[in-house]
Amino acid sequence: MDGMRIPGLLTDPDDIRVNLNLELILAHAGGSYATASPEEMRDYALGVWMAYSGGALTATEAISKARRYALSVGLPIAADTGG
Repeated sequence: MDGMRIPGLLTDPDDIRVNLNLELILAHAGGSYATASPEEMRDYALGVWMAYSGGALTATEAISKARRYALSVGLPIAADTGG
């Protein structure tokens, strides 16, 4: 599966380059995230990256944490079903 760099996610050229797999994000968001604006998608993706890059969480835990945050701020994604 191909990843997609989200424009504006990281602006400093010295930052780690982050390629986010939109298929993975959409799968974990139950598909409804497709209705989000580019800004909402960028914020959600940044939350996933921040949670995962700390190293304390697995990818699944990071995505779950980011999804809960996204829900708390009203982003249009499916409710977390656990995991």
